[in-house]
Order: sequence, then structure tokens, then C-alpha cells
Amino acid sequence: CGHSLTERGKTNKVVLATGTGQDGNFSDAALACAMPGTAAAIYMGIKQADEIRAGLLSRGMPGDTVVTVAANVSKPSQRIVETPLNALPDTLQAQGITGNAVIMLRWNLSQRAQSCIAAE
Repeated sequence: CGHSLTERGKTNKVVLATGTGQDGNFSDAALACAMPGTAAAIYMGIKQADEIRAGLLSRGMPGDTVVTVAANVSKPSQRIVETPLNALPDTLQAQGITGNAVIMLRWNLSQRAQSCIAAE
């Protein structure tokens, strides 16, 4: 279950960001990936999944964008879960993922026209 960070014609930028700020609240740094052509890895974001989903959707990211959550990486309990952005918080809850995970997503360049058309 491996994905390239960038892919010609699909993504041309990688963002690594935290979902939780120093004060323990949501950090909008996680929304730096909210543009077509960007792949992102958001760490410390599990508790902020509702805010991350809402922020990305409000910036036009399609709700069916596939999100990969890698939990407990390099441990015997490692799990990889894929879910649509729309279902991210519900999937995390259903899977019992509460921390120590990275949220990864890609907003393809080809989705630019879809998001612009939807905004008009």
C-alpha cells in the first residue's frame, strides 16, 4: 500500500503540517494543502479530524477525495485505513484510531476544474 508523494500531471507539491497547535487546539497549518496539485501528510491531526474535514471541504476539496490514515506506523499494531474525506471523522471513530497516526491525502490537478465549476 504505497503511494508516491508526487505524480506527474496529478500532484506537484508536498505539504507536511500539524493538525494541532501548541495550545492543543486546531492548527490551520493543516489546511495549507487545500489546493489542487498538492499531496499532504498531516500529523497530530486525529483529534482535529472534524475541523480538518470542514476546512478542506470549505476550500473546495471534493468530499470523495481518498484519505489514507497510517496509525501506529512501524509498530506491531500498525494499520492503514482509507476513507473518503467526507467520512474521515466517522471512520476514525469506527476504527478506534485516536492518536499516533498520520492523515495523508492528494488533491489532484485534474480536480481543479471540478472545484472551480462547483464554486460558480
